[in-house]
Order: sequence, then structure tokens, then C-alpha cells
Amino acid sequence: MYNRVIFGSQTDQWQGWELEIKEWFLRKNFREVWVVHGKYFDTSFFRHFEKVYHATK
Repeated sequence: MYNRVIFGSQTDQWQGWELEIKEWFLRKNFREVWVVHGKYFDTSFFRHFEKVYHATK
């Protein structure tokens, strides 16, 4: 779901979401909550966010 191919304006929209996710992980409080609660999300969502989590350390 989070790795699907997207086109046109969807690409711009997805890039905006990616920027938001990265900014969330730059916040200490979000990172702390993610470590505790991330595992309760959908598996593909969790994997995608984990990549960003580790890339923003």
C-alpha cells in the first residue's frame, strides 16, 4: 500500500506526506510515542514508518 506506484499530482501529494512524516520523526515526543505504539499499526504502514524512523536518527 505505501510503496505503490503513483503518477502526476499524486506524486506531489505523496512527496508532501513524506516530508510531513520526516518532520514528525524529527520531534522527540513523536519518536518516543512511535517506539511504544508503532507496532499496533498495519504492517506495511509500520515498515514504511520504521524506514523513516531509522533514516532520521
